[in-house]
Amino acid sequence: MNIRIWMATFMLSLATLGQLSAPAMAGDLLVNVVEMRSSNGVVRFGLFNDPKTFGEKKGTLVGGKLPAKQTGVEFLFKDLKPGKYAVAVYHDENDNGDFDMGKLMFLIPMPLEGFGFTRDPSVLLGKPDFADAALQIDAGETRATIKMKYFIE
Repeated sequence: MNIRIWMATFMLSLATLGQLSAPAMAGDLLVNVVEMRSSNGVVRFGLFNDPKTFGEKKGTLVGGKLPAKQTGVEFLFKDLKPGKYAVAVYHDENDNGDFDMGKLMFLIPMPLEGFGFTRDPSVLLGKPDFADAALQIDAGETRATIKMKYFIE
């Protein structure tokens, strides 16, 4: 085999191998929370990537909080590996660290504080499925808007 052909094949193989084994680029997720009823308390954020633990404290990859603003707040999750992620938020108006619940007609539990999820899935009794709230995060910045929902005004 001609040495030039062999070298070209070898170099092409190295270039292809480098592309296949290159690490995936990290991405950022900028979450904008809107439609808040007050500036009381804080907004608490949780980032999840596992459907089994979505919405549970033990499943939170990254959590955070910001002072609430009726005009809305933004939270940035940085350097995420490519994959599916969902964000859950709640407006902890009394800043007690708990998602406060009450009972409707003494039977049905219902949130006393605002909440929301990425992709704004409908919520009836309990949290949505991970698949309904998940976003694909790749290199670069992904933006999401979460509309805060309140059952009690």
